[in-house]
Amino acid sequence: YRAWARLVVKDEFDPPPHRFAAGGAYLRGQGQGRVQAVHGLAEVQRDLGHLIVEAKLPQVGQPQSSSYEGEGYILFRHPETAVVEEALRRTISTVRVELG
Repeated sequence: YRAWARLVVKDEFDPPPHRFAAGGAYLRGQGQGRVQAVHGLAEVQRDLGHLIVEAKLPQVGQPQSSSYEGEGYILFRHPETAVVEEALRRTISTVRVELG
């Protein structure tokens, strides 16, 4: 509450130091139907698993999602923004959700 009071009374705010960068890759299938297969997850897990803090992975047989998140997602975290950006690039170019 001190930070809020200081902001209101003195119009001063010192944000806490940046400790981590984070990013999410949403896994969306192309087409219509149910999830038939998910390609590339083993490679992402092998190469980037140490950066993953949360994941909801598509399951074969699940219906196509109508939500923004799609069929699943993977969240990454690391102290360096560039590391998270590269993990996101690799994930979205490697993982493919097959619908049919």
